Amino acid sequence: MEVTPILKTKTVTHYTFTLTGGIHIPISIDISAGDSMTELPAAYLAVLAGKESLTDSSLRTPEEMVTIFKDHLLMVSVVTREVELLDPAKQEELRLFLKAMSKQTESH
Repeated sequence: MEVTPILKTKTVTHYTFTLTGGIHIPISIDISAGDSMTELPAAYLAVLAGKESLTDSSLRTPEEMVTIFKDHLLMVSVVTREVELLDPAKQEELRLFLKAMSKQTESH
């Protein structure tokens, strides 16, 4: 009997805010990582939790708050999807690849 490993997933919600001037602001919310999106009477408030750096696991990105005022909005698009998590070996492979690419970019 073949055993299929259970894939771990998480839900991510992608918001695209289109402003009246035609500018698009994409924001991805990962609730499991501590992100949140709150609709207020006059604005949307996105709180993006600090996360581990993709290239250096000893570093973290700072928490970020983004306010988008409804007076400036033309449209809001919301897409929610399930994302498969990489196993630890694949995570390390991706981290090393991104680190190599960031060093290559810095040298140019």
